[in-house]
Amino acid sequence: MIAGVVLSAMERAIDPPSAEEQARLDALDAHLARTFPPGRGADLEARGEFPDEALRAFAAEGFAREIVPEQEGGCLDWSRAMRVGMRLAAHDVDLALCLGGAVLGGMPLLVAGNGAQRAQYFSALLNGEMGALALSEWEHGSDLLAIDARAEPLDAKGAPCAAKDAVGFRLFGTKSPANNGSRGANVVVLARTGAVGDPFGASLFLVARATPGVKSVPRFDSVGFRSMDLSGVALDGAEVPRGMLIGNAGEGFTYARRSLEVSRSGVASMSVGAHAQCLAMALAHARSRVLYGKPIGALEGVQSILGRVYARFAEAVALARRASRSAARWPGSARAWTAAAKLVCPRLLEESVHDVGTLLGARSLVGPQDFARLRRTAPVFAIFDGSSQLQLDELWRHAGQWPTDATLAAAAALTLGRSLRDPRHVPFDASREDTTGELDRATPGALLRALDETLPGVGLGTLADVAGVVALAARDGRSFGQALRFRISEATASLFAIASLAEATALAEGATRAAVEAALARRVSTVAPALAATLVGLEPKVSGAAEQGARALLLARDDEARCAAAHAAALRLA
Repeated sequence: MIAGVVLSAMERAIDPPSAEEQARLDALDAHLARTFPPGRGADLEARGEFPDEALRAFAAEGFAREIVPEQEGGCLDWSRAMRVGMRLAAHDVDLALCLGGAVLGGMPLLVAGNGAQRAQYFSALLNGEMGALALSEWEHGSDLLAIDARAEPLDAKGAPCAAKDAVGFRLFGTKSPANNGSRGANVVVLARTGAVGDPFGASLFLVARATPGVKSVPRFDSVGFRSMDLSGVALDGAEVPRGMLIGNAGEGFTYARRSLEVSRSGVASMSVGAHAQCLAMALAHARSRVLYGKPIGALEGVQSILGRVYARFAEAVALARRASRSAARWPGSARAWTAAAKLVCPRLLEESVHDVGTLLGARSLVGPQDFARLRRTAPVFAIFDGSSQLQLDELWRHAGQWPTDATLAAAAALTLGRSLRDPRHVPFDASREDTTGELDRATPGALLRALDETLPGVGLGTLADVAGVVALAARDGRSFGQALRFRISEATASLFAIASLAEATALAEGATRAAVEAALARRVSTVAPALAATLVGLEPKVSGAAEQGARALLLARDDEARCAAAHAAALRLA
């Protein structure tokens, strides 16, 4: 499948897999080609049928070990698992989303679960069963503090008692929508053990599907991703022992937040796999569609589209890999990188889907074409595991913590980038934090300024100045309205993304260096006007540095040379 070829080529350029990883990915590609041939996903989607057979085959061949921690019989390395997620999505997005629901359900157990709970959940995954995380409620959306589902503490006689004295809990309420809601052998449920609105009033429980009082909520009739089991669970007095309380009572919201801070790098990675599909379809159409006696790829307008999609794809790969690497090494400290990846990567995909849809014309709208499936499904990545608004609300706070005087030598920046790519297996430990301060020092601004020495002429130094202005503005963000705070967040996310691509460019070797640098130059010139507009909007709030920075950014131009270089690099991918 050409999407897998495109993804593999970009991975080798941006973040080359180790020999061991490459062998495992090649085996996965061969397995998917054998068990899930082209057209299978579209057929399942048309019938709204869950890919149960394919997911059981995935587990039977041992690939489920990639998402199961070592203590439970797996070999989970978050960075490598994210490569698997990208490959699955490049092959079939619905298939990846179904498995993603099982990974998401296990995150709270990795954050706060005990050995017995993890054994129960992950042994089911190894056997080809699914799992689920049930946080949301239809009436309350992403407001987890307002949930209605409740857990009533019970004493040894089954009577209500204080939570501290409970030997078990009786659960009531409906949790939906939830990925794998009616298929998960085990469901992690968020329910109130305290007052509504109390951030310490909710707890997480591991609930086996076979528990009396657990019922399935009917599947939602979704616009896309129709092979997913997007449904939920209804809890009608379901009783669970205290041993199924995850972590401490009242800390469910904290555990859920920490879980999503890691898992959102998984959503970003899956969107990258979908992006590979998008670019692959564009390349195939540009080569096969003949107009005026020649392939349309010879037309400058088409070449410009291909160059834009290629540059976005490179940026998405770089940011998703940087976020995944950081989350694998220091999951407790990588939340800024994962928030940026969750915001930017799905957005870049949707922009490319729009461009490729223009290129394909009427072919983009009719089913059962693969692009029509992708167009229906692409928007889901911006919603799952925390909407874009939630990421925006978080990012301006991170920018406010950037030291404006942070410096990082070029050699130190490259050393950090190489250390994150250490090919040794890193068993996942959700509590591990960066005690060295490396992530804190390597802010986007510090990285951009350091790499300006290595990549002169791209404009990274100017972007580093922009990062300083954004940090100054973010420190006063609480006094701004939400619209201005979100503009700061947008700029922050762009700086994370460009810094990731700059780091990948500086670390690239041989022929791939020019290909990645073409994408970097194209993306810098594309985001510069938006960053300039943000600085202009900040001018009344920040010193004259904002106006000066905006003028410098506006000098950037998306010229013919940059367009041509990005197009040529896109053609070399496949």
